[in-house]
Amino acid sequence: MLKKLRSFTRGQRLKRFNEFMKDVDGPIRLIDLGGTVKFWESWGLSEQPLLEVTLVNNHDRDKCHANDPIRLPNIRRLRADVLTLSAADFAEYDVIFSNSLIEHLPGRELQQQLARAIVDSGRPYFLQTPNKRSPLDPHFPRPYVPFFATYPRSLQARLLSWSALGSGSASPSYDAALTRLQNYYPLTARDVRQLFPQARILLERPFGVPMSIIAMSRSRA
Repeated sequence: MLKKLRSFTRGQRLKRFNEFMKDVDGPIRLIDLGGTVKFWESWGLSEQPLLEVTLVNNHDRDKCHANDPIRLPNIRRLRADVLTLSAADFAEYDVIFSNSLIEHLPGRELQQQLARAIVDSGRPYFLQTPNKRSPLDPHFPRPYVPFFATYPRSLQARLLSWSALGSGSASPSYDAALTRLQNYYPLTARDVRQLFPQARILLERPFGVPMSIIAMSRSRA
């Protein structure tokens, strides 16, 4: 079920992104916060030679995808924590992009910090995050824990110490689960609207399931 929802949503999101990008003149320098090489390959980047993508990841902390081979000349890596980037840093690019990143920042204050830097840059942005109100959480997608993101943190940790819940593995203890959940702060549509008050907010509903939220703005400096 989750695989089908993700596949359908990915295709619909690509259509929205292409529509969003059609008014942005090329060549385009795009900064992707937390992005991967495989993501852009799956989106057909090779067919968009005027789009140059910079992937920002803190690989000192997260080793995932750190060694993925880059096969396209218009993809580059920037090893950095997104929270160290300022509005001036973002202003050096033409478009700011993020797919499932902001919900992993450890707390609302840091989410607000990143959002302010993005908005203050004056650059167009296109950001997606899973919907906290969805019955199916892509991080912990087992059907016996519907609406997992809305559970109290103590219950989330207890469940995660008993089962992997569809993630990579169960946590070895309750305290370990709490530590792991420090980087899990999903947002509602209202939260996203508060972070990006001038953005257009869309709710993605594959097959009627409110899976994720997109905030987009074409504003320019």
